[in-house]
Amino acid sequence: MPPAPASLHDLASHAEEARDPFAGRRQGETETPVVIQAADGVPVYLALTREDVAASARALASAWRTLGVRRGDSVLIYDYGASPLTLFASWCYVPHLERGAADLLGAVPLCNDGLPDFAPRALHVLRYLRPGVTIVDAANMPVFLRRVAEERAQISEWTRMLAVSPDEETLSPPQVAAWQRELGLPVRLLLRSGPAMFFAAECDEGALHAGPRYYRLEVVPQEGGEPAATGQGSLCITNRFLQGTRVERYLAHVHVAIEPRPCSCGRPGRPFRCLA
Repeated sequence: MPPAPASLHDLASHAEEARDPFAGRRQGETETPVVIQAADGVPVYLALTREDVAASARALASAWRTLGVRRGDSVLIYDYGASPLTLFASWCYVPHLERGAADLLGAVPLCNDGLPDFAPRALHVLRYLRPGVTIVDAANMPVFLRRVAEERAQISEWTRMLAVSPDEETLSPPQVAAWQRELGLPVRLLLRSGPAMFFAAECDEGALHAGPRYYRLEVVPQEGGEPAATGQGSLCITNRFLQGTRVERYLAHVHVAIEPRPCSCGRPGRPFRCLA
């Protein structure tokens, strides 16, 4: 029988009570040469095998592909160096990774550390290196937008797309639409969840996709009840590729609607959307 859904709060409580930094999710005696923190400020960790490291990069590459990253692109990442978005972007950022997402797609990563003070440098990278796709941690959007306004920067001339990456946050479609109007270029979502090693990206049709070969998605209704394959509720993630850490029915802090039918973009699996 599948386990009951467990949130980050549940995992942190288990880790503290059991004095187990992996919160009971580590798989047996499998060799796990890489250990990363599941979420900033929370004492829960993921133990990764060498294959887990490679598979995490493939899952991120799948999300980048949905965003439209193509061979020859440079991709600016304005996020912390310890974020999975950064770690699995290139072979040079994490031990035992032979090919990161950028390497798999023939792209070049440009990493700007996620400190708010580094917003000016992010604009310098945009101005002079002209990345095809720019990824910004959602927590950095206020300072990033403020800097764009102060410099009256026309970033639509320097990058063709901005992907905003919330870490288990719900960004409403009106908010994203407002950013598009303000910046004058397409703005997409790149949703992530560190505790589940999860990436989902928004397609041209406005739906989020997480490759079914990598994840099984369910929703837990707000009023309670069993997880369901479709409908509205909190996103429930089962990671199919991790071997060193078992991620089954992780309950993310994101309210979504999973559609019953495939997306018109033709990607496999059921698409979903974030709800306000």
